[in-house]
Amino acid sequence: MPQDRSSLIETKCAICDTSGNSKVVYEANITLEEIEIATFSARRIPDRKTNQWVKCRTCGLFRSDPILKIDFSQIYHESKFEYSSEIYGLSRTYRRLLCIASEKIEVSKSNILEIGGGNGFALYEAKKLGYLGVTGVEPSQDAINKAPQEIRPRMIKSMFSSKLVGEGSQDLVFAMHVFDHVPDPADFLANIRSSLAPNGVLLLAVHNVNSLSANILKSASPIIDVEHTYLYDKKTIELIVAQAGFENVRVSSYPNLYSLEYLLQLVPVKLPIKLMNLLRKMGILKIKFWIRLGNIYVLATRTAKN
Repeated sequence: MPQDRSSLIETKCAICDTSGNSKVVYEANITLEEIEIATFSARRIPDRKTNQWVKCRTCGLFRSDPILKIDFSQIYHESKFEYSSEIYGLSRTYRRLLCIASEKIEVSKSNILEIGGGNGFALYEAKKLGYLGVTGVEPSQDAINKAPQEIRPRMIKSMFSSKLVGEGSQDLVFAMHVFDHVPDPADFLANIRSSLAPNGVLLLAVHNVNSLSANILKSASPIIDVEHTYLYDKKTIELIVAQAGFENVRVSSYPNLYSLEYLLQLVPVKLPIKLMNLLRKMGILKIKFWIRLGNIYVLATRTAKN
């Protein structure tokens, strides 16, 4: 980790562009010594370690404030792909969302770009749906190394920028649970918009900070985490996407297909190790459920006139 990570940076509301003007919702409970590369690996077991979280008094957007000065590009380059056991459920889940987005475009003639897609499992589903021009931008070399043979050559090892794919080159750009991690949402959306062709489609999946599970668990919710910089609800995700110049914005909740073992990792109460080992031996932990835990997606378009 870089030595200057100890510096704290004040953040602004990504919608109102104001600092201050917020109330503290959750206090920080992490020390510098606890920060490591593994802290920023996707879908790791929640450790309930976080920076301070505040809520904008004007628009209601949740943000981490202040945050540690960290070189995110280095961290994500070195992060590990360690959730292969959940790929089946995630593939089924994201295929459903891709099918919804695909209603707006001609699949067989469209280019599709995924940002931060791990080992490209969702791009693999996109190819099965009929997309021919698939591209992934993923900073983790470990994730790319574990991509399917036919997807790996289509993956670019980098943090996302529209310059990587060319302006106006994509018909669908999607990012699944990446937007919550982005420190500059406005710039991120501007780059997506630049990469989209006229009438191109944006698809984002994010956590819902006002979901039932988040309101019940509060600071113990796995989404209240040091990895996340902003957290959205249906209102704020619609506001920020529309503010970035997208139109026809649609927001809805969606279910995930999770294994029982993964679900048990999300709750703050842990079962005894002996019981977990017994359930694992019996195969019960591998049972999968469709469940709405509090995730939402947003669809929007870059219209021909803008």
